[in-house]
Amino acid sequence: MPDFVLSRFLTVGCLVTVFAVMTVLAHRTKVHAHWIRVIGLGVSCALLASAWWINTPSFEMAAFPAQAFSLILFVALGVFYAAAVMRSQSVVRWAGALAACLLAVIGLVMDAILASHTTDVAFSFAICLLSVNFLGHLLRARVNQALLRAPKAAADNSASQCLCSLLTQHPDWAENQDFYKTVAGVLCLKTQVLTILRALLPHCTIRDSKESTQTIARPVPASVIFSVAKLCQIITAEIRSEGDIQVVVSIDAAGIHITLEAPNTHNIRSESLKGLSNLDIDALQTHVDDQSVNIAFGYRF
Repeated sequence: MPDFVLSRFLTVGCLVTVFAVMTVLAHRTKVHAHWIRVIGLGVSCALLASAWWINTPSFEMAAFPAQAFSLILFVALGVFYAAAVMRSQSVVRWAGALAACLLAVIGLVMDAILASHTTDVAFSFAICLLSVNFLGHLLRARVNQALLRAPKAAADNSASQCLCSLLTQHPDWAENQDFYKTVAGVLCLKTQVLTILRALLPHCTIRDSKESTQTIARPVPASVIFSVAKLCQIITAEIRSEGDIQVVVSIDAAGIHITLEAPNTHNIRSESLKGLSNLDIDALQTHVDDQSVNIAFGYRF
């Protein structure tokens, strides 16, 4: 493979890697993972500078040790400058940006006067410094945005924990309209949903769906939990089972899904459950035989 074709492949690889790393840093990195962002930003900007540097005549004419040393130098420069930028050290950030601009201007002047290839190196350093400055600013803004949301998330979690505690001690409060209106907007995590349903449905065994592939379920408003509990109460009253009623809960982007499994102790038939289709539920499915009653439904929110 010709050297220039290999360098083009390396350039495309650098750009794709930078895009992937910066996307992960912006959307997936934890708020307090400072050094992960510093190293990721520094290496990404070093790759951007290398994408220019490996296509220049100066790089082609250099010996292999010099080429390797130059690439390592860009990585070191990118990481150390990224550490200063991510700490929001204004003096260092402005000095780096000014140095990058001066390098570019000096390189252009020397190339114009001496017909040299100074811009090969000057532009590489300028790309590294300016990209760290610009992308680091965007990353800091992203982190600040996440930190501003953190107090609200903590408050929501505290409110949902208090709601679980109250309903565990006083499940009858769910019937109080003033209490319902006060807590209707509280967002609950999956474990808290199960806790509240156990308090509101003490005669049922509440368990999580083992078939769920989603590790982080969608937060559920308390009003939805109360509505689902009321639906489960209506359904259990219809099937009149005297055995252990199993309630399996699954939560995904479409809503909350409930499956009730109970022994058929009163010889219930499918015709007896037709009235359930009038309930405010989605995708109702029923299965009845001599031994058991199985009812599944969804509730969108």
